Amino acid sequence: MPLTSQQALDCLRRALAHGHLAHAYILSGPVEEVERETLRPLLGELLRTERPEIHPDLHRIAPASKSRQILTEKIDELIFTLNQSPFTAGGKKIALICHADRMNTASANKFLKTLEEPHPRTHIFLLTERPSALLPTIRSRCGIIALRQDVPLPEPEAIPLVNSVKQPFTNKLAALLWSRSIEEHLVKKSIQIEKDIFESHKETLKQLEAEGREFLEKEISGQAASATAEYRALLFAQLTVAIGPTRPNAIEAIEQAHRDLQRNLPLGLVLDRMALQVARQDVERLSFYT
Repeated sequence: MPLTSQQALDCLRRALAHGHLAHAYILSGPVEEVERETLRPLLGELLRTERPEIHPDLHRIAPASKSRQILTEKIDELIFTLNQSPFTAGGKKIALICHADRMNTASANKFLKTLEEPHPRTHIFLLTERPSALLPTIRSRCGIIALRQDVPLPEPEAIPLVNSVKQPFTNKLAALLWSRSIEEHLVKKSIQIEKDIFESHKETLKQLEAEGREFLEKEISGQAASATAEYRALLFAQLTVAIGPTRPNAIEAIEQAHRDLQRNLPLGLVLDRMALQVARQDVERLSFYT
């Protein structure tokens, strides 16, 4: 999600505390800052050390060739290490790929196999300033957290959705109406994104033969799906900021809903469940204080 470094760290710590830290994450933002401010404290906790950067179970790769790419040889070494090396005192293995967007096509496809067959007690973190440059198949298998210094303001049509969650819900009906509004907004936004991307390729599509046109249409659909997922992540980040730190259970419900949508669970079902959980927790909290 597009959060500050501290908010991202808090999000990952909550996931770790509840036992649902994902196998792989894409952290987008200034790579050096993300590694220093967000990952280093988390890796210290995962590996049980004050100096995770020198721990034998931390395996870090970055562009090193003259072309500033991450070549297949580096990915081969990483896969071999994750598969063959024994665990040490930390009990976990960590793979850290800095500037992950610089994997070339061959290395990215080879790395994909590692994501498809996750190793036990292994967590992979891909750091990049250009998440859209990663293969869609890689993005779809990772949790995505976008880091920024400030969470951008929502688009005008999304402002009522964000503002409405600032105050606790007093009943389930209000929460469900909020859920329906979010669903309608996301569906409209998805349609508009795909329309805009197709429009930008309109002239190219006209010039292609049938086979080439079909291939480009699939690529465009992939771009639209990625752009929609990034917009959805932004909206959910705005919701977690708006809901405030005094309602941690509601934040957890929103974050769980975002994870469920990344797994392609039905939009309406996920949003309704999220809204009902937020309403139930809000009502219980209000009742406790009255």
